Amino acid sequence: MAKWKIWVALLVLFVSGVMIGSVGTRMYVRHKLSGIFSRERPAVRNLFVRRLTNELDLTREQREKIEEIASRAAEKFHKLHTQHRSEVEVIVDQSA
Repeated sequence: MAKWKIWVALLVLFVSGVMIGSVGTRMYVRHKLSGIFSRERPAVRNLFVRRLTNELDLTREQREKIEEIASRAAEKFHKLHTQHRSEVEVIVDQSA
């Protein structure tokens, strides 16, 4: 009789771990996506500019031009994300 209680407890523990992991992953992915497409936190733009600056040894003028281009691209990504937000959320929900 005690054996089945142990198995049930282990099963409940395993299922709860899977559920917590799934919810945690979904929240993490949404947070990361919101950071990428946010105007306030231009993560992709900064990474892009930093990588180009380091790899190509850009001058200050070149870096400023790249930042302008990257800012325009980030604005376009933000608009696209805003227009298709519900579709993106569906994809995130299905993949988590």
